[in-house]
Amino acid sequence: QGDGREYPDKTFGLWPAATNLITNGGGETNTTGWTVAILTETITRITTQFKFGVASIEIVTPNLAAGEGAFHAFAGAASTQYTVSIWVRGAAGGTVYVSLWDNVTTFQNGTAVTLTGTWQRISVTATTGVASVTFRAYIRTNVQQGITFQVDGLQVEAAAFATPYIETDGATAARSAGRVQLPNPYNYINETQGAVAVLVRMGWTSTVGPSATPKIMRWNFGSATDTIYVFYFVAGAAWYITLIRGGVSTDAFIAGTFTSGDLALIVVAWDRTQVKIAVNGSAFTATANAGIPVVFSSGPFEVGSDNGAVDLLGGDFLAAAWFRASLTNADSQTIN
Repeated sequence: QGDGREYPDKTFGLWPAATNLITNGGGETNTTGWTVAILTETITRITTQFKFGVASIEIVTPNLAAGEGAFHAFAGAASTQYTVSIWVRGAAGGTVYVSLWDNVTTFQNGTAVTLTGTWQRISVTATTGVASVTFRAYIRTNVQQGITFQVDGLQVEAAAFATPYIETDGATAARSAGRVQLPNPYNYINETQGAVAVLVRMGWTSTVGPSATPKIMRWNFGSATDTIYVFYFVAGAAWYITLIRGGVSTDAFIAGTFTSGDLALIVVAWDRTQVKIAVNGSAFTATANAGIPVVFSSGPFEVGSDNGAVDLLGGDFLAAAWFRASLTNADSQTIN
């Protein structure tokens, strides 16, 4: 599924469906598709260092000019936003960046990073030029230097941020949307009283989400007009709980921002009088409840999406718990 997590990480990825447009992301079998950026660099498949699988690509630059490295072409489209990402390491140091290139806009570069003996992921997000027809992903030196470094997990995806690597070895590959459904909790919580805590790891920065309202959870009572949503509102930079009764919404929200990799513990509670939300041990923000949802049928409890296909979280699910209790601010701190 391309969640990109390695043992002992036991989290479950809730990422949107995606396709890695690079056909040979890490040299698992050969170096097919990889081409020197200028002329005299060397590209070799090695098995002594790798981030994924059993091999990686090693690049040696001859110290003749800036911009030395390698590229991999891909089948793209004009006027389309892509994120290029790659894992890099270089025990002897050096500085490199990743670039999106097309025959109209040419190079659009990411931020240069210093290589170390530890694998690190770098990326750039950019939009291809109008009427462009040729597309490449580059990894290059930002200044003239003679260095040896390794790369693995090259990915190009039509997305606003980098998602976990989808391994390729001779062809493009795709990941289906992740989905977590918890057992129906109706014996423990219901439409008149309940509380839920969900712990997730965010995979993006709060200003650039996979959708306008990525979902933390949804509990559907058999009708789109009677349900409970918990989500992040990207444009408003806030966490929300929305309780809908007959199409009438009650919202409680709390402002907050985050960066990729941050943990977020979202705790929500509702009863006949109010709905409320707390994040990472904060005090609750509450709103008077405008109405109790009508229960037509109590369906599965969705975590990280709206019914598995829409508004995916774009991150990792770690844990969830529910309570039939009127939680206090002290409870929020204790749960955190």
